[in-house]
Amino acid sequence: MFEYLDTKNMLFLMRVSSSFKTVQNIDSNDYIWEYKIKRKYRKLRVIKIELSNNTTEILVTNIFDENIRNDEFKELYFLRWGVESKYKELKSSIQIEEFSGTKPISIEQDFFVSIYLSKVD
Repeated sequence: MFEYLDTKNMLFLMRVSSSFKTVQNIDSNDYIWEYKIKRKYRKLRVIKIELSNNTTEILVTNIFDENIRNDEFKELYFLRWGVESKYKELKSSIQIEEFSGTKPISIEQDFFVSIYLSKVD
């Protein structure tokens, strides 16, 4: 996933599991991780954030701007909850992944009808 987004020049911020081997031995809260894939070196920024329940979340990004502080990444990360909650609602309650056809126009129509109906409730 990292490589795909990075090669498409797409900026991303995502959570990785604390069991992710690469980050287990990192003591820093803001670290540049360099890895090699397909004979090319790539870099990612690994950020550890402390949650209110004293657990640590590990975020990975390809945004290297030093002016962006860890607490700003934390805020950005939590902005996604509304999107994820809506997606979960659409996926489970109105079965957004159950399409009536296979052609792109049918799928788009089903998708937009599902979105519209979710706003009617």
